[in-house]
Amino acid sequence: MRTADVGAFGVTVVGVAMVLEVAALASQPVSVVLLVALWCAARTTTVAAAAFLRYVREEGMATLMLSRPAPAWPLVALLPAGVIAGFAEGARGVAAAAAVVVAGAAVLALSQRRIGGFTGDVLGAAIVAGQAVGLVVGAARW
Repeated sequence: MRTADVGAFGVTVVGVAMVLEVAALASQPVSVVLLVALWCAARTTTVAAAAFLRYVREEGMATLMLSRPAPAWPLVALLPAGVIAGFAEGARGVAAAAAVVVAGAAVLALSQRRIGGFTGDVLGAAIVAGQAVGLVVGAARW
């Protein structure tokens, strides 16, 4: 974040994400394997963003992970996360891993539309949103 202050919207989003994650974790027995799979899927989604979106800053923390042309292979790396989640929790785990990718992609798409690409802050937001949505889907009663 270029500025030290965080707006009311940012604080609200962080608070909602934390409440969703705590509620999702408290409503089910903890599956460490599912948590690891969702963690991996969220971060892999952001790495794949570099292959499809433009980095909008001249310099920043995210420049360390950029190379041009960016490879699209991180998309293939999402498969093991889905398989591991499916192994741990069956269809519920696969749905949770898919939800992580969809939520992260939605944040990235919004960023593409609003600012023409991504920044490191956007990648962080995609991770938080993806994990929160994945945990909620994983906690759903199937």
